Amino acid sequence: MTGYSVAIRTLGSNPEVLHKELESIARQSVAPDKVVIYIARGYQRPSFNVMGEEYVETEKGMVSQRAVDYHEITTPLILLLDDDVELASDSAEILMSQLAMHNADCIAADTFANHKMTVKSKIKAALTSLVFPRFNQKWAFRLHSNGSFSYINNPRNDCYPSQSAAGPAALWRKESLLNLDFDAERWLDRLGFAYGDDDLEFFKLHVNGGRLMVSFNSKVRNMDAKTASADFQHLEKKFYVRAFSNHVRWHRMQFTTRTGLSRAAATLSYMLKQMWLIGVNSAFSIAVRRISPARLYIKGLYDGMLYTKSAYYRSLPSYKI
Repeated sequence: MTGYSVAIRTLGSNPEVLHKELESIARQSVAPDKVVIYIARGYQRPSFNVMGEEYVETEKGMVSQRAVDYHEITTPLILLLDDDVELASDSAEILMSQLAMHNADCIAADTFANHKMTVKSKIKAALTSLVFPRFNQKWAFRLHSNGSFSYINNPRNDCYPSQSAAGPAALWRKESLLNLDFDAERWLDRLGFAYGDDDLEFFKLHVNGGRLMVSFNSKVRNMDAKTASADFQHLEKKFYVRAFSNHVRWHRMQFTTRTGLSRAAATLSYMLKQMWLIGVNSAFSIAVRRISPARLYIKGLYDGMLYTKSAYYRSLPSYKI
């Protein structure tokens, strides 16, 4: 079986959770050749060492901590992990087997299990984000021209081809990962919270002809640790960040990769979506008796539109390589 290494991105802020993750890696039925932890510069390294893991300092940022050259890793496969997942003893073996079976460039674990949400949660996601369950069996996740995604509602197989995926755990062919030029997406880190970095990475593989799969039986578990992501959900800034990030990512992923009538249709679809979401955020503002959610959302959209016209944004390499 082809060798693999593990790469973990972290700020080191939850050492107990990271320790538990490393212990789960140490129990893998197929052991990794190497474990490298990419920690943001200036953050404290944990005092423990579970399996001879190596620490490498990077710039801070969800994108920056993935957009590295991985020269420390020589194996053809890299298991990219966030710092709050736990693997079953055969998780890596399952992912490697499925990657080889489907001749994929990447296979991601379905760590958030959208299809297992309650009916109430599914309705909320549909109304507030235009994220819908999908009943055909073609894709695990599909990204649509308006920037929203749909998810398979009742997966019958162990894994499916996909256009995007959850980011906490994914097994990559190193060559395919480096060919993505993910470094060009560091713009997202400028927000202070890289909302949507997973979509940027995985859809970039898909739109450039790579084969992405999602595994529904890898047994990788998200430990739901207290993270920057959890903290973010309690900040009013989230309304601004979501709107800004969603607009710029839509422009980069859906608008610039299309031409002619396809681009016009995507634009119309996106405009209708935003009209709906402005209404949703306005209704929320009325319900909580605060104007700030709607105001921040609209400002985020406006600033995102200005950003896509900036000299810096226009200087970025094409998303479609």
